[in-house]
Amino acid sequence: MNIYPRRLNLKTPNNIRELGGYMRDDQKITKYHEFLRGDLTTNLCNSDIDFLMNYGIKTVIDLRSQDEIEKEPNTFSNIKNVNYINLPLFKGLKFKENDDFITLDKFYIEVLKYSSNIGNIFNTFAKYSNDLILFHCRAGKDRTGIITALLLMLSGVSDYDIIADYEVSSTYFKPNVEKMKQLYPNTTQHISLSKGEYIESLLEYIRSKFSNIETFLLEKGATQKNIEIVKNKLI
Repeated sequence: MNIYPRRLNLKTPNNIRELGGYMRDDQKITKYHEFLRGDLTTNLCNSDIDFLMNYGIKTVIDLRSQDEIEKEPNTFSNIKNVNYINLPLFKGLKFKENDDFITLDKFYIEVLKYSSNIGNIFNTFAKYSNDLILFHCRAGKDRTGIITALLLMLSGVSDYDIIADYEVSSTYFKPNVEKMKQLYPNTTQHISLSKGEYIESLLEYIRSKFSNIETFLLEKGATQKNIEIVKNKLI
């Protein structure tokens, strides 16, 4: 088995990480070089572009809104030989991430309930299952963290590792907090936090409402065939 770095140490993005290398419940390891989770890929320098292309990225799924993309365009949208796809995870939501009256743990459950793109994202993962896929948002924490948790649940990774994978994002995002506040002045303090209990509430919600993660993904519009394709991509 080839061994890849956990985090790609790049000049611009600070939170692009591998989903490979986690032990599953059958004591096998999730496969490297299948999925990368990431943060903002705007204004990438040439060395970062070259590294990521040489690393093998073929498909990029941008989970941000169109308004965000207009403010900070995605470098990969103009690169040949890369499938660039925009699937906003917050599409269909009744609340916004920076609403003061909602905490992140509650907000994540709102995403699970009301996002109209979760099924589309997993169906797209299946469509490009032969590619190394990078999916990302801005911080690589909330939207990316939710999709990562769903992928790792589907792969049989333990809650401890899913939570730990989520928690480290606040460390990697720290250098970008001030810029984020300048661009989005109404952003609340929780935008920089990735406390374990936030993602733990998501795991608990799925287990309390659905028989398994597959049942949840089916309800969100992913097909059974595509769920199996995505699962097999990581295991």
